[in-house]
Amino acid sequence: MKTVLVLGSGGREHAIACKLSENSDIQKVYVAPGNGGTENEWKSANVHLSLNNFDEISAWCQHERIAMVVVGPEAPLADGIVDFLQQRQIPCFGPSKAAARLEWDKCYAKEIMQSCNIPTAKWKSFTQFQEAIDYIGSNQQSRYVIKANGLAAGKGVTICCSQEEAETAIIDILINNKFGEKKVIIEECLHGDEISVLAFCDGANVSIMPYVHDYKRLYDGDLGPNTGGMGAFAPYTKVSDDDDRCIREEIILKIISKMKSLGHPYNGILYAGIMLTNDGPKVLEFNCRLGDPEAQVLLPLLKSDLFNILEDCIKQNLNRIVEWHPDYAVGVVLVSRGYPGPYQTDVEIYSINKAATFAGIEIFHAGTALTDNMDHQVLTKKGRVMTVTAKASSLSKASIIAYRAIDCINFEGKMFRKDIGAKSWLDSDRLPDGLTYKACGVNIGAGNDLVANIQSLAKSTLRRGCSEEIGGFASLLDYSATTYQSPSIIVTTDGVGTKLMICQEINYHNSIGIDLVAMSVNDLLARGAEAVAMLDYISYSSLGKEVIQAILSGIATGCRIAGCALVGGETAQMPGLYPVGTYDLAGFAIGYVERGQDLPEIDTIIPGDKVIGIASSGIHSNGFSLIRRIVEQKQLHYDMPAPFSIHSSNIGTAPMSLGKALLIPTKIYCRSLLSVLRSSLVKAYAHITGGGLVDNVSRILPQNCKAVIDAHQWKMADVFKWIANEGNVYPDEMLKTFNCGIGAVLICSANAHNALLELLAASGEEYWSIGNIESIRPGELKIQVQHLYEVLYDQNIVAFGVVTVKNISVSLPKKYRLAVLISGTGTNLQAIIDYAKAEKYRIEVVLVISNVDKVAGLERARQNNIENIVIDHKRYTTRKQFEKELDHVLKEKSVNLICLAGFMRILTIDFVNQWKGKIINTHPSLLPAFPGCGAVLQALTAGVKITGCTIHFVEAKVDSGPIIVQESVPILPDDSETTLSQRIKTAEHRCYPQAIDLIIKEQVKYVDGKLSWLTSHSDSSDYR
Repeated sequence: MKTVLVLGSGGREHAIACKLSENSDIQKVYVAPGNGGTENEWKSANVHLSLNNFDEISAWCQHERIAMVVVGPEAPLADGIVDFLQQRQIPCFGPSKAAARLEWDKCYAKEIMQSCNIPTAKWKSFTQFQEAIDYIGSNQQSRYVIKANGLAAGKGVTICCSQEEAETAIIDILINNKFGEKKVIIEECLHGDEISVLAFCDGANVSIMPYVHDYKRLYDGDLGPNTGGMGAFAPYTKVSDDDDRCIREEIILKIISKMKSLGHPYNGILYAGIMLTNDGPKVLEFNCRLGDPEAQVLLPLLKSDLFNILEDCIKQNLNRIVEWHPDYAVGVVLVSRGYPGPYQTDVEIYSINKAATFAGIEIFHAGTALTDNMDHQVLTKKGRVMTVTAKASSLSKASIIAYRAIDCINFEGKMFRKDIGAKSWLDSDRLPDGLTYKACGVNIGAGNDLVANIQSLAKSTLRRGCSEEIGGFASLLDYSATTYQSPSIIVTTDGVGTKLMICQEINYHNSIGIDLVAMSVNDLLARGAEAVAMLDYISYSSLGKEVIQAILSGIATGCRIAGCALVGGETAQMPGLYPVGTYDLAGFAIGYVERGQDLPEIDTIIPGDKVIGIASSGIHSNGFSLIRRIVEQKQLHYDMPAPFSIHSSNIGTAPMSLGKALLIPTKIYCRSLLSVLRSSLVKAYAHITGGGLVDNVSRILPQNCKAVIDAHQWKMADVFKWIANEGNVYPDEMLKTFNCGIGAVLICSANAHNALLELLAASGEEYWSIGNIESIRPGELKIQVQHLYEVLYDQNIVAFGVVTVKNISVSLPKKYRLAVLISGTGTNLQAIIDYAKAEKYRIEVVLVISNVDKVAGLERARQNNIENIVIDHKRYTTRKQFEKELDHVLKEKSVNLICLAGFMRILTIDFVNQWKGKIINTHPSLLPAFPGCGAVLQALTAGVKITGCTIHFVEAKVDSGPIIVQESVPILPDDSETTLSQRIKTAEHRCYPQAIDLIIKEQVKYVDGKLSWLTSHSDSSDYR
């Protein structure tokens, strides 16, 4: 009986261990260091060996009489572990260090390919930053591929869509040394389908595995950052005979032959990343090991014995035919929220065994570990947690089974892509003869019946100049039938976000169509356009006819309110795309405005102009992801009575359930405001949608102006107070998420103000004069809303704690007490003080401490009525005594955040550890570049083109703490140390408040020497 050692700890190694265990001659498969899955397999066990200690591995293998070592990850191969073990007569599967250079030195691989005419992307390598930047500047392309030369754990490639992104990637490699080697490759960006081609190799012969398509980007649709892999499927079948021949003969066999001729025969698994371009297959890169997650879909398909194949490769005798099952495999990687950045660990994973009961499912652990207690719970330990692989007779079946199994597995922060395998369903699945479209879930007859029902609804919305026909290919709009002489045509599109999910949960669909119309036609008003026509799009998998009828009825009602015609739409039934009973909506509106009379007139907006708010009917259609989270966390029910008062012209004041109160439709302003907007009194109109009050008003302001708005000037609907209180939502989050009671904003001159108010009085809308336009200074916010906190909490808050709002007990956020340590002028101190004044309910500068007397920073503190003291370090015989007094004063003032602002004393390890995670500092460079003293001069001397500033947490080692905020500052040709320092100082004034803001809003936390980020996304957004 044989024992085998697998080196590695990922999903790949778990898959290898499982496949080797199928060999009846193998008694035990050891995995070093392994994971929670390899520890739990019946035939495998983890062993604690360091992959960097070859002597330890060799001694252990000899002691255990290991028959074969299988190397999983690339780093030991690059370090020469195969050479080391085989010199000691220990059979080891994998390429030698010289052969593995194809992966660990990408420039070498490119040169080899070039020398034997293997098709690959055009490329150039650089070690000098400026040369690389100049090359980018002189080669204008729509996309750039930037690669680190050495090993980068699958994360060393950046596809950049702009010159700026490319420069950032080059800075990471050549300046910040992110990947350990300061050498960068800039490649031509190839286009086509990317596949992974892997082959068993014995130095001369090869056996190519089924082609694999893997998914490297984090998000669906190949969006987001590159990762180590988010999933894969095999086989990939869309390879032509010519491309298949090229891959085998012009790529795989050529490189194997070349390596042999160089005296470095390639034994192991060769992995070629290949792009299927219009000019044929081209190599993106070579890897020298089994891929991850490719291993997790290939090995379940392998019919031949893996151990025997690997043994043949080691013995240079790969003559057997390698057999594969005629199935498909889909593997989906589950990752921890935050990956590939900082993520939480030690989170318990539930129901893995339940998921494993599905036919065809295998679960390969990666970043997991078992607890030491009797329960042996499975915990997350890394960003990539596990791969769920399903094997089935078709790609679509395998994908469906995989996702069903994934639904069973639960852990906090679970993330995964939902489109693995979807790309090639239509190409791989063949429907047997006799099937009908209806049998596949699409009912054309029902769709035709629906068109007939829509026609009567559409007729109720008709207006002059719009065709009456519904159900044709297109609709006709004839402006000559209207009063317009030479109109511009304005078009908009929008949706209603996750408000839909509440409709679907309470099965109430009557008003969501009004929302759809409102979100599109209200946008037309921003250009001063009259809504003329509306089209809708409804998509679903399976939905009752009465639900579709209710949606369409609501759309027709919205069109009648807006005065536009419903001229067409699309009802798309797409089986399998949506869960049964769910749907999505999109709307498209068309409007007219006479040429030259459109809004906004941004160039005419000046300081002194007035801001007028138009009342909303409630939440409208944005922010519902946040609202649904409140309902979930507070364990509320949509059928319970609404916990807030409702006053809407549409609804009245009758008692309402929470669900229906949240679904009060978006107000449509077309008829009431169109004449107001065309009165020549209005300079600009903003519809308050995704992005809330602040982002939408910002769109209509010139660069030199800000809007100062007073929340005391309008009536805040109770629903927004309920959201703020029940969800403990900060005011700034309210402003950038919700309309806060203002559905639209108008800007007019001071002279036109009274006349405009008279027009609004006749419009029937509720309105308020809510603020003014003022000149903006550098660094100021475009929108400043005063007194929102008092209004949201129905009282003037003077301290934090617990308050009562309409009998609701509200725990207000914790207030940060800051101490600022200085030694001189304290220019950053002023930036911190200014920020603290703006955020007075969250933060207070309670103390300024200087170790030097009579400095300008102390005077700044006095001018701002901040307590300030001098603790002169020269009065203490030891640094420990000085810091003891410092510690005493800080604790006496209950300080919970210390800001170093030009404090010229190095703090001891003891002091830093005592205040770990509570001290932040600024440094005049883009750390980790140029740490320590003289950073500005270092940057000038080094000849770099970009430097900047860094705000970071303080740790014992100088300038080594986790980075919170950075801002780059270009180095100009005539810069001196003085001029550059001044511009960096200005950047620091912006960055320091930003860093404090992230901390006090708990968007970033210091956890065990690392940053933990909490990110949020708005419910929906639109753009023009």
